[in-house]
Parts: sequence; structure tokens; C-alpha cells
Amino acid sequence: MNFNDKEKAIVCLIRHGQTNWNVEGRMQGREEVPLNENGIAQAKEAAKGMKTACDAIGLHFNKIISSPLERAVDTAKIIKDAIGCDYFGTDERWLERDFGSLSGYTYDDYARAIHANAKGVEDIESVEAMMERAKSFFSEMVKPGDRILVLTHGAMASTLAKNSNKPAYIPPEKVGGVGNCHASFYTYENGEITLEGFNIAPSDVAEFVKSCVEEK
Repeated sequence: MNFNDKEKAIVCLIRHGQTNWNVEGRMQGREEVPLNENGIAQAKEAAKGMKTACDAIGLHFNKIISSPLERAVDTAKIIKDAIGCDYFGTDERWLERDFGSLSGYTYDDYARAIHANAKGVEDIESVEAMMERAKSFFSEMVKPGDRILVLTHGAMASTLAKNSNKPAYIPPEKVGGVGNCHASFYTYENGEITLEGFNIAPSDVAEFVKSCVEEK
């Protein structure tokens, strides 16, 4: 990934900071669950890491886009205050997966409910629908040369990572859950979404972006 390549767009996805439902192991879905104290601290750490990364290579994000849910917006604003940006907005295409009637279930209860319904739980959003949301955003909002920061959610971030193009150095079996405030980097060119860096902790973001520059 070349941050100086103006033909390719680069999109950085960051998951929101921790909430109490994360701690309790609950499926949050579209529920409004605010950041907890640790989540705010994680967002500040992500802001620090991204500021260091931007300063290290002269990286400037021309757009910051957030899911409209409070936990994502609040994380986005903390990062925006640190790095600055020309544009900030929300986009429903980056909402968390709709878990329907199972929203609020613990992870174990959710797994049991899914297992008990061989045909699937009808009101849970499909992976295909989630990917259509993401693809729509990339095709409509991402232009050559863009550098965009997106604040989203765990299931959405994992789904995009699993279903995008992956270079040989990111084995598919390594792509799973995304940590709170962890970042994943994508390039976008000719309609192709390619995962370039996955699930990077805030403390490691600066080293990742510097390594990309040094490779060129």
C-alpha cells in the first residue's frame, strides 16, 4: 500500500471504543449503548496513535465518516479533534449489523438461538446485505486519491475484512474479530476493495503506516 499513490483511494476502518455491553458479552446491534470509561480512554489512545501516524508520513484524511450510533460518533469526534479533517459526517451504511430479535442476547445465548434455528433467524441482517451496504459506500463516496477514516462496529468491520480481496500476506484464516478501536486499512481502485492491514492496535498504527512508506 502506497500512501502517495493518488490513483488509489485508502480507507481506514476503526471500530468504536468499548461499551458496557461489550464487557457483558452482549450483541449490541442497532441499540444505543454509550462508550464506557474505558471506551473513552481507548478512543483517546486511538486518536493519539492516528495523530502520530499522520504526522509521521504527512497523511491527511479528507473525510471522516461515522456510523450514526452514539458509540461510533463519540469515538469519531475524539479522533477528529486530534487529527483535524475537512469533512465529518454520518452514514447509515456503516451501522452495526441488525441482530433483530436477538439484539441484547449474550454471545452464548445468541449462539444457542442460531444453532436451534437451522433455517436461520429471519430478522437478522444477512452478510450479503451488509456487504451491499459497504460496496455501495465505496462505489458512491470513495474517489481516486481519497483518504477516508470510517468509524464503524465489530460485526461490520469483520464482515468487510472477510469478504474483501486479501493479499498473500493476510491469510484468510487470520481474519476474524476486530478489537475495540483497532484499525484496518483498505485500498480501493477500479471497483476492487482490498484489505491491506487488519485489526491494528492504536499503539501499532504509526509503525504500520511508516512501514508502508518504507516499502516503496
